[in-house]
Amino acid sequence: MTDPAHDHLAAALSHQLKTPIAVLSNIAPNMRRSLEVFVRDLAALVGGLTGDPKRAEAVAALAGVLVEAPEIETGLPSEQRIEHVMWRLGDLGIDGDLGQAASRMIRGGTDGCIDVLAPLLKADPQRALSLLEGIARIRNGLMSIESSAGRIRGLSAAMGVLSGAPVAGTADPAESLRRIVAQFEPALPGKMQILLEGRALVPVRGRQDVLMEIWSNLLSNAIEAMEGKGTILIETQVRRAPEGMMVVVRFTDDGPGIPREQLPRVFEPGFTTRGHCGGTGLGLALAERMVTALGGTIAASSEPGATVFEVTLRAQEETTAMAAAGGAAGE
Repeated sequence: MTDPAHDHLAAALSHQLKTPIAVLSNIAPNMRRSLEVFVRDLAALVGGLTGDPKRAEAVAALAGVLVEAPEIETGLPSEQRIEHVMWRLGDLGIDGDLGQAASRMIRGGTDGCIDVLAPLLKADPQRALSLLEGIARIRNGLMSIESSAGRIRGLSAAMGVLSGAPVAGTADPAESLRRIVAQFEPALPGKMQILLEGRALVPVRGRQDVLMEIWSNLLSNAIEAMEGKGTILIETQVRRAPEGMMVVVRFTDDGPGIPREQLPRVFEPGFTTRGHCGGTGLGLALAERMVTALGGTIAASSEPGATVFEVTLRAQEETTAMAAAGGAAGE
């Protein structure tokens, strides 16, 4: 049984958080736009000073890449990636300490744009690299603000759900998974990866920020258990059940596993196997409470090399009704 006083306090705190959430949510996009304008204006200045409009045009085209910083998939280990960038810089006739230049470009996320950057690197490599790193630091700060605002929004929504507030609306589990994985990937240790696999999902009953908070707690738990290396596999599927369509999301990590005698307690508030590492024992308990509030279930199983948390959520009523109508029409 819940405590009405605690429920009222949780609801009040959730409401109080709405203003700072709105402020953060507005600041980050505005800062991102300002950064892009800054880079484009800088490119125009480069063109004016050098008398080379093509160089300015190339740098301006690069502005969006620098601001958004897409992940560069080279398929190369870090050592080979540095060697590859050094080779490209040398091939373009850029002088100086190529090893240092390659490392700085990789840190700044610009090693996939060497051809466009070549004129600036040839003219003044140290100044160009310092500028690119400065932009990268600003961009990473913006990403942290956006990620933190999203996490606060999720916590606020979770507090509302836990206080007994009605859960209305429709959430997209596939989109929420994609976004939460994108938030976690930049901070992963070098020997750890997250794989997201499965079929297209149907909408579920709930709220997007609540779903993201559930996924965030499950991912955090898996990362902390894996000791800096390994793979987290997230699989999705849709099942037809007697009560309707169900969405299943399964998190599997290849860490050391949870001892059999401790497994029944993993959803108990305050229970943790990592108290010496700062574990609070609240993440899984909160995830379980939120899943239940959405009308779903969560189950855990574990053995060395395969710990699984499986979340099952009910599809939105309209989706279930459409599926039932389709089945009846086909009979």
